[in-house]
Parts: sequence; structure tokens; C-alpha cells
Amino acid sequence: GKELGASWYATIINMALENRITEIYDWGQEIENTGSLPSGRRHVTDMLLMMENGSRLQSVTPLAIDNVNTYAGVIPVKKEGSIYLLLYNHHARRSNTDVRTLFPILEGADIAASEMWTMNEWTIDEDNGVFLDDLYEDLRAAGVSEKQNGRMLGTRTSDRFGDEWENVFNANRTKYEELSVLPQTITDSIITRVDDNKINLEVEMKQHSVKLIQLTPR
Repeated sequence: GKELGASWYATIINMALENRITEIYDWGQEIENTGSLPSGRRHVTDMLLMMENGSRLQSVTPLAIDNVNTYAGVIPVKKEGSIYLLLYNHHARRSNTDVRTLFPILEGADIAASEMWTMNEWTIDEDNGVFLDDLYEDLRAAGVSEKQNGRMLGTRTSDRFGDEWENVFNANRTKYEELSVLPQTITDSIITRVDDNKINLEVEMKQHSVKLIQLTPR
């Protein structure tokens, strides 16, 4: 239900694209009994919907990022004059703290045609778009019974806590609703194409994180 699920889902999507898998069926992208508050995975789906019907761009160096072994990558799409980059950093262990910096380089006729670009960015990580840590902290502070062998941080809070968890959720609903929103972390930032007709980005990715970057020529 948190950022680990989001980065895992982005990794799976990229693998599906690489292997020409055209349909994925996925359920339970919202947190149970919360009025459909989104999980981190649901936010990735929303990012993909923003890219829907775009044309996937090709990399001139397809092995620049070893997706199979490192689980970090970029999915680039051109749509309606904008370029979208879905970036992800994933680790198999929840406890991993390995921050990565990705350096996408964009070039080609579209980049050469415009010197100035506007950048918008949306982010999912431990501090953006997720609320389960806060919910768990509140549940424990309220003394809600906890199943020590129950599944943690999934989309079903009842797997870990007793039924009274819903009372705590409802008492703090406004806070969780605000934390669950997919935040726009950069708005209309101006970037300039460099002299060799390229855009060079430097994107710091927290452990278990996903970012969507939209670049639009000015």
C-alpha cells in the first residue's frame, strides 16, 4: 500500500512493455474501507493514465540502465507535444536505503526544435502520496490490537489490526485524505536546452520511489 508497492509496480510495467505484454489485470489499488483512498500503486496507474495513448520513445543506448538487475529505469513517452518520463527506483527489500540519481538525456528533432522547456513533476515516495505510516502510528498510539504475524502495509489494514482500526481512521480521516493525494512536486519550472541540442536531467530518487516528469516546449 506504500511507496514499495509503487516502485514495484513501475518496475513490473517496464518489464511488461519490454516483453510486449499488452494487458495487466490488477485489483485492490485502494486502501480497504477508506472511501477508495489510493495506495502508492494506484498513483502509478494515474501517472500511466496521464501518458496513455502517447508514443513510447526509444533509447539510443538501451542497455544504459540494467532494469533486470538494478530495478531502476525510465519509461519515456511523447504525447500531444509534451514528453513524459516515468522514472522509478525499486529495491526488493523494504529496509533498503539506497538512494539513486538518474541522469536522463533527451535528444532528437523535438528537443532541437525548442530551446526553452517547462517542467512539471509528480512524486511518490516515503514522504509523498502515502499515509499508512501515519495511520499505523495512530493505531498503535490508540492501543488498537495488532496481529504480530499479520501482513504489514498492504491495502488491507485489517490484515494487521483489529476491527477497531476503522474508528481511528474515521477520527483522523482529513489528515489521511491530505497525505494520500499525489503531490505535484515541481510546477512550471523552466529548463534550457544545452548547446549540443540535448536536455540533461539529474533526478534524485529515494529508495522505493516513482516520479513522473512532463516536459513541454515553451
